Amino acid sequence: PDSYEAGKLLSRYIQPLRPDYVTAQDAAERALTIARREEDADLEMQTLVSAACVSFSPRHWEESLTRNRQAIELAKSVNQPVAESHARYDLMHVSYALGDLMAATQHAEAMFDASKRSGHRRWQASAIEINENVASAKGDWQGARQLIQRGLSVSPRDTNLLGSRALLEYQVGDF
Repeated sequence: PDSYEAGKLLSRYIQPLRPDYVTAQDAAERALTIARREEDADLEMQTLVSAACVSFSPRHWEESLTRNRQAIELAKSVNQPVAESHARYDLMHVSYALGDLMAATQHAEAMFDASKRSGHRRWQASAIEINENVASAKGDWQGARQLIQRGLSVSPRDTNLLGSRALLEYQVGDF
């Protein structure tokens, strides 16, 4: 139960446990203990990001912020661009929800680089989407439109980007 392999399995088990917050967080704590004991920064980062994502859902904002910030610190020493993209994505949304547009902007912009390094279109489209969210929040409608078009050129059927475009047009009165 406390083996290195158990730590890997527990880390992967966190996301599917999302509906059961307490069990998911227990799995996260056990996986973090193992990752730190084994000095496996990659496993620690992946576990932190998964646990932070689960914390985001039931609105445990501070816990989500803390764990994602820890993951971003680890990103300086490990090559985990997908995990970093996910952490930045969640940090942007939590910061935005808490009304901290400056932090939301910082994480949205930093996600561009991480998502590009990941090579995954999904994370690249998500980076564009959250930067569009920030631009819209600032009332930069033209910049938001340009970001959406850029995102749709990367991922033409991305539902988040299509939804953002519909919301943007609604907000500016172009029904």
